[in-house]
Amino acid sequence: SSWRLPPLSDLAAQRLRRVGIPVVLIDNPVAGLACDWVGIDDYGASAQATQHLLDLGHRNIGFYTHTVTSAIPAQDAERLLGYLDTMRGSAHDTAALPLSLTGLSNAALWDKLTDEMRASLYFEPQADHVRAGIAGAADLVSRQPRPSAVVVGDNHLAESLQTDLERRGVRVPEDMAIVAIGDIAYYAGRPTTLTCIHQPFELMAQRAARLL
Repeated sequence: SSWRLPPLSDLAAQRLRRVGIPVVLIDNPVAGLACDWVGIDDYGASAQATQHLLDLGHRNIGFYTHTVTSAIPAQDAERLLGYLDTMRGSAHDTAALPLSLTGLSNAALWDKLTDEMRASLYFEPQADHVRAGIAGAADLVSRQPRPSAVVVGDNHLAESLQTDLERRGVRVPEDMAIVAIGDIAYYAGRPTTLTCIHQPFELMAQRAARLL
């Protein structure tokens, strides 16, 4: 027989560590928690996604990610920084950015960005991925000039965003290209037409198990 644990919260992981139970995190590290972690290079994945769109000739590229009211998770921060650095590099922009965005709120992050950077960022307004995709599509379509491409920092957001863009008559990728970080088909259980940065989940789980 087999059994599964419910999703592990940051607080639960910290409590397990305090009582001496070994913990290995998969995919998303917890800031300040001293334990092993297995995941991809989130900064590099985002930079690769952004560079792919630049190589295709896109220059007005947006970045769509989660809204947070407290602190930006390490994974989201690395993906955002990878996008920003790649876009700045393509424009030969030497404006200073903090070495790490982890722990900043959206408001604090906003204060550190130039007007041009702010214009390229889109934050989900809802916790629900489907509603977030609808609102995100409305925001993307209404912006002038409208982005010709967008890097999406979460595979769930990318799928719902594509669905609502197409409902609005925006063809993907003909009218707006999307590159998602993460394997959409892995979660959706069906093929996807989106370009995705692969996350080797089975290999990550195997390595995490060996660490224990």
